[in-house]
Amino acid sequence: MPFEARRIFTVNEVPRRKRPRGLRHKQCHQFLWCVAGSLRRLVDDCTRRAEVLPSGDGMGLYMPPLTWGTQYRYEAETVLNVAASRPYEAADYICTYEEFLRERDTADRRDGTP
Repeated sequence: MPFEARRIFTVNEVPRRKRPRGLRHKQCHQFLWCVAGSLRRLVDDCTRRAEVLPSGDGMGLYMPPLTWGTQYRYEAETVLNVAASRPYEAADYICTYEEFLRERDTADRRDGTP
């Protein structure tokens, strides 16, 4: 992982009919890996969008800050581990895609990206 893990948590027992929900962090890096089952994840950084299929095959997914992610289609008995670079901070979460686009635009202007 390209960061020191400050928090590790597990996501499991997600209802198969749960509506997909996206979110992202302003500053927190995350690394996700399945230890059982599989799910689908849509990853979007405003320049590329891809569907990723984390599964229990030992491979993981790195999610840098300001990358939108939506998890869905959890298989039954899926267990997803997440390592985070920061402790839980409610203010770090971006919960709507519109807010994500505003944050990306602000970050790009700060960095001088056209």
